[in-house]
Amino acid sequence: MTDDLGDLRAQIDEVDAQLVALLGQRFELTRRVGWLKAGGGMASLDTSRERAQDERFAELAAAAGVDATLVRQVFDDVRAAVRHEHDLTRPFTIAEMQDAEKRSQTEFGVSLSELMDRAGRALSLTAVRMADGPVLVVCGTGNNGGDGYVCATDLLQRGVDVTVCAVAPDSLAVGTLAGDAAAAYEAAGGRVIVASDTSDFSGVGVSLIVDALFGSGLGRPVEGLYAHLVSLINDCGVPVLSADIPSGINGDTGEVLGVAVHATRTLMMGLAKPSCLVSTHFGACEVADILPPGLVAQLIR
Repeated sequence: MTDDLGDLRAQIDEVDAQLVALLGQRFELTRRVGWLKAGGGMASLDTSRERAQDERFAELAAAAGVDATLVRQVFDDVRAAVRHEHDLTRPFTIAEMQDAEKRSQTEFGVSLSELMDRAGRALSLTAVRMADGPVLVVCGTGNNGGDGYVCATDLLQRGVDVTVCAVAPDSLAVGTLAGDAAAAYEAAGGRVIVASDTSDFSGVGVSLIVDALFGSGLGRPVEGLYAHLVSLINDCGVPVLSADIPSGINGDTGEVLGVAVHATRTLMMGLAKPSCLVSTHFGACEVADILPPGLVAQLIR
């Protein structure tokens, strides 16, 4: 009996893994549908399509001998998550996002430090999904770099082999968001290599690079050391995850400011940026839901 029970549990575990994988694939496909709808200005809710899906789910459930309401509950959860993500894909200008960050503090009591922590942890979760080995996080000196340091710290705490390639780490002042995030990473035992004009990622041996060089507020051409790092990222031959905006892209227009990262996936922070709808540098797009829910509800209604 014990052997039979163990065998059945092993089969359940295998089916569970298959189910989670399939739900992940479905979520990714419906996410892409959402971005296409957002780009075309279409509503998230397609009533006739959902009615047809409900009928199909009922038929599939009956064929499998499963209560149709249970099947519907699972897919209702997926639909709700995707619909919320679709609502977040309405693009907001960089000025509007900056205003939302200020309102997070003044109206909802969520500090910029907390927003950075949420952004970095969301970036880490996405990195875990994408990586199958060591991760390299390339950090600039601004708040986008701070997101990268928080991401690296969280990856370290999850047991991931992570290294930070840091631009001018000695210039990060204590008491600044990026400076404190960098200090926390080093205090946790994180490895740092200092970026230079001779940096070369070819021998680093990583499965993913996280681009946290520049954020959405970039308004000048990418030159010098930063241009060198962008080239290294683009030539690395592994997937690239960009934080908020692929470095080198104007957040409002999608213009390439000299050179820009070609991301495999971009995790935009808080709200979608207009450039994601016109630029080919973003790869697959997601939005990290880091703003206070009450503020988001006001913004997207």
